[in-house]
Amino acid sequence: MVDQAKFRVGNPETFLRLQMIDRLANFRLSPPQIYETYDTYMDTRGRLLLKAGYCFRKRKQPVGLMMTLATLSQPAGAVHRWDKWEILLFSDRRLANWPESPIRTRMLQLTRKKCLVPLVSLKQTRISRSICRNGQQLAIVRPDSVGQIKDARQQVRFEMEVELTPPAREEMLADIVEYLENEWYLQPERETKFEKAYTALRETPVDWYSESVFHNKKGILMSLYT
Repeated sequence: MVDQAKFRVGNPETFLRLQMIDRLANFRLSPPQIYETYDTYMDTRGRLLLKAGYCFRKRKQPVGLMMTLATLSQPAGAVHRWDKWEILLFSDRRLANWPESPIRTRMLQLTRKKCLVPLVSLKQTRISRSICRNGQQLAIVRPDSVGQIKDARQQVRFEMEVELTPPAREEMLADIVEYLENEWYLQPERETKFEKAYTALRETPVDWYSESVFHNKKGILMSLYT
């Protein structure tokens, strides 16, 4: 089970300030790491996964392709929860040729062995920081910038994600949510990035997602969409 809080960040100034903080609530943050993700969400032509309440993502990584099947989240305020199954592949291949694994078994059942086709593709540059205690990671904090083209216009939005990692308890996430809402006045984001992308795709036939990011020596995103 994934436990993650998602927030909208209303303006670039707040987004930049969130990148520069050293603490979040009572928790100290690690130095930032910046990386890019290239994601393709896929389904059958008949949308069998979506109809069953799932989404499937293929993410390019330096060491291969991370395949992730996840249940669609049911948010409660800012907090999203979902189950997921993953496998790392070193080359792209048909589902039937994946190694035996729980995700392969579930995917074959859900797709009825039909071919997968791309739905939407996302490219992000992300800032990732950890909350650790006694050398153990308890949460990952990610301020994200998202660029979207809609009706031939560039739209930019900013988000903040906080994801628990075991053995962190839900009370910790509740404390961080309360802090971000009361001290930073952030509003809960009830839709995932996939849901926003898929909605935009259905509304406009444009390959809408493009993002270019520049950062200074401290690793702070400065602005930046083409």
